[in-house]
Amino acid sequence: QLGLSACQVSESLGLPCPTCGATTAAALLLHGQPVESWKTQPFGFLFVLGTLAFSLQVLRMHRRGDDAFAMLMEGGGRRWGTAFILSLSVGWAWRLLVGA
Repeated sequence: QLGLSACQVSESLGLPCPTCGATTAAALLLHGQPVESWKTQPFGFLFVLGTLAFSLQVLRMHRRGDDAFAMLMEGGGRRWGTAFILSLSVGWAWRLLVGA
């Protein structure tokens, strides 16, 4: 839909890769179409929202004078990494089960 070449993993295996449709879903969400974004690929939807939440957290920490890098090294990175892996898994499961 965005003029990108077809996913080589999908074409080779006949199954969608974990991120198939994520770029389209992100573009749909950023263009004000959240329902279509979620239906296309939940990972793309969640990635955009997670990136926004992470950015706001870092900006808030910066305003307070806190060290965002230290937060990531002290366990914050593990939480964000877990959220990333969970959203990627949800998105891939959605694509495999629903066939969106």
